[in-house]
Amino acid sequence: MDNTEVWRGYYDFALLLKDIGDDEADLYFKKAEDVSIAIDVQLWNEDKQGYNSELSKELDWNNFYPDARANMRMLLFGIPNTEDKIDLIYHSFISNHPDWITLEAGDTQCMAMSVGTAVAKDYNTLNSFLENIETQIMPDKDWPWKISESGYYIRTLLILENVD
Repeated sequence: MDNTEVWRGYYDFALLLKDIGDDEADLYFKKAEDVSIAIDVQLWNEDKQGYNSELSKELDWNNFYPDARANMRMLLFGIPNTEDKIDLIYHSFISNHPDWITLEAGDTQCMAMSVGTAVAKDYNTLNSFLENIETQIMPDKDWPWKISESGYYIRTLLILENVD
């Protein structure tokens, strides 16, 4: 999960530098590319059809955290960038954790999973999750709802807004 954040940080910083005309943008695009390649080369587990959550631990799709969630964060942050791997990861996630959408108010929110689900274009599951969030959790917006959950919620709605 941390590796995806490093990649996204480099990439977004490169975009910012490019927008303001800073010559160092290419340097940060290169750093982002290097991290992305390292993630694919070092962490992709061909046998398990997903990413290991760390170098010394093999992916276990039954393990929701960190293994399955780490793979959904790959979708959230834009790694992988091929439809085939997105489909493989999402299918493995939803096959092993079909009940992730039925969170209750005291559960970890997992709004980041909604973005991964939107990236995978599973709108039926996504709409069920959002309905659950909106009826079970959002009325109180109590712990464990955090500002990051609000950001993921907004990002999910923006993705849905652009769906035909």
